[in-house]
Amino acid sequence: MSKLDFQANSAQMMAQTKLLLRQGQMIQQGFQQHFQSAVSTNEKLTISKQAQMRINERNIAIPPQTWNQIRQKIWA
Repeated sequence: MSKLDFQANSAQMMAQTKLLLRQGQMIQQGFQQHFQSAVSTNEKLTISKQAQMRINERNIAIPPQTWNQIRQKIWA
């Protein structure tokens, strides 16, 4: 491999790396925008199906007032 080939390969690798970094930043920004819009529009507190099953299995009663406090803490 000549010095010229090495320089060409290095330049190509740098260009590819920059492209991947830009794509990663775009994906990150897209996720952040999506997350913010989802959080800002969803004021209803939901729990997973598994969490609901565990609450039911353990006979845990969570009154609405407690859910409201939890919701306020989350959305604050």
